[in-house]
Amino acid sequence: MWKARFAFARRLCVLVVAAASAWCPFGSSWAAAQQTGADLSWVPDRAFVAAVVRIAPVLEHRDAQLFPMEVISAWSHRDLGLDPLAIDHVLLVATLGGGDRPEPIPEIGIVIRLTKPYRLEDILPVLRDQTAEGQLDGKPARRAPFPMPSYLMADDRTVLVGHEPLLRAMLENHRQPKPGELVQLMQQTPAEADVRLWVLVEPLRPILAQVLRSGELPPQLMPVAQTVISSIKSLTAEYSVVGKPVARLTVTAIDERRAQQLERMITELISQAREQFLTEIAAEFEGSDELQQAWGKYVQRLFDYVVNLVRPQRNKDRLVVDVFRGEGTPQMGPVTTGILVGLLLPAVQSAREAARRMQCANNLKRIGLAMHMYHDQHRRLPAMASRDSQGRPLLSWRVHLLPYLDQLELYQQFRLDEPWDSDHNRQLIARMPDVYRCPSAPVPPHMTVYQVPVAPGTMFGNPAGTTFAEVVDGTSNTLMIVERAPAKAVIWTKPEDWEVDFNNPLEELIGDHPRGFNACFADGSVRFIEQQTAQLLRAWLTIAGGEVVP
Repeated sequence: MWKARFAFARRLCVLVVAAASAWCPFGSSWAAAQQTGADLSWVPDRAFVAAVVRIAPVLEHRDAQLFPMEVISAWSHRDLGLDPLAIDHVLLVATLGGGDRPEPIPEIGIVIRLTKPYRLEDILPVLRDQTAEGQLDGKPARRAPFPMPSYLMADDRTVLVGHEPLLRAMLENHRQPKPGELVQLMQQTPAEADVRLWVLVEPLRPILAQVLRSGELPPQLMPVAQTVISSIKSLTAEYSVVGKPVARLTVTAIDERRAQQLERMITELISQAREQFLTEIAAEFEGSDELQQAWGKYVQRLFDYVVNLVRPQRNKDRLVVDVFRGEGTPQMGPVTTGILVGLLLPAVQSAREAARRMQCANNLKRIGLAMHMYHDQHRRLPAMASRDSQGRPLLSWRVHLLPYLDQLELYQQFRLDEPWDSDHNRQLIARMPDVYRCPSAPVPPHMTVYQVPVAPGTMFGNPAGTTFAEVVDGTSNTLMIVERAPAKAVIWTKPEDWEVDFNNPLEELIGDHPRGFNACFADGSVRFIEQQTAQLLRAWLTIAGGEVVP
């Protein structure tokens, strides 16, 4: 009996979809929902990012029995006012808004599709205090000024949350659907995965180019990033949390030639990463013990297997990374996965720390370059602190360096004749630029470990500011900026730095980087200083000590 009912229900669904397709605009949002698991009429034609996440089907799956359902349910009821099992799926949409703003910025819209009816006053209590009762496009809504989100019920099972200009565009497109390029890309992706993401790169190119020009990326990665940004047309990612394993990334290039170029570049990067990783593995399993060497070979074999899984396969203008690409592909079970994670974790941590150390060094290079730009304009380095007429310290050198770190707008908001903790200047503490943040230092967001040495005879021992002409020991032999231990972090606007103890200068410098710390020298170079250099460190600290530096 149940088989007959199931067959009847399936035929009925097919008939409904077919009938809807005959009259519904843009090839039918019903048909689109059947293909992607969401109603694509909510996606405006100017959207460049979309994502669909299934909620209730995942949480109800037998594979989700060990999920922290109690925590998920408590959070969902408290902040969303919804039973998590009442959320069928969530559709996220992003566009680049313009309007009165000088530069386009991303606008976010979210569609929450429910499995049962809800009332507007019962949902999203987390936003209730930040919104006011009103109407949007003729529908009751909770409204807030940009950039805070507004929200409304499009119907008793559909919640829309987001910036109002985008919400209006979504409502308009839902009434009169216009299938843009992103929707066409979404319709090509079957709804077999629990999480799906689509990105059109073309609208993002100006923003990505600006990010590259900002200098945040390490110089050695610039050519790779430029090639990627100029070559990719779109990205599609799919991942399943439960059920049939799905983990797939599809990169569509502008043309086949660009796809070939991307394939060569990615293959080369994977080979370089493999060599670095295997070097770390060899260090972890070095020794003459036969069993330890056997473990090393096993880990190398597993790692090579993983590398082959993520190696992209090219088909004309597309590159596809499909972890579960074939029925014959051996899958890593829980035991194998656990062993692999345990064995590779030290090497992963080592590689991650190397990346963090590189980012830290890049930060110091930018700060060092800003120091030179300041010196070029003012004929001396900034003093450790600016001072008032009574000689009391006001603001740190880090504040006065802001115009040379592409932070002129932030610098102009400071009152330079007031101390760092005045009522006005204190409000700017939370806006610390990322360049003052070490990725390895576990410190609060408004504190920094990047400091200058302050003591007679050092680069910042002169209250009026030092000139490079005074560095007779040589700029390549004199420390200018150091990375201190996280416990010695300071508020970035506060005129507080490293009070050097020449008897033990190394003690307060060893932080979360293993074996040493990064330092920027007066010539702008950045070096990683090992712990075994205490004597040499004293020589590096003075600008005119006359020490012999080997």
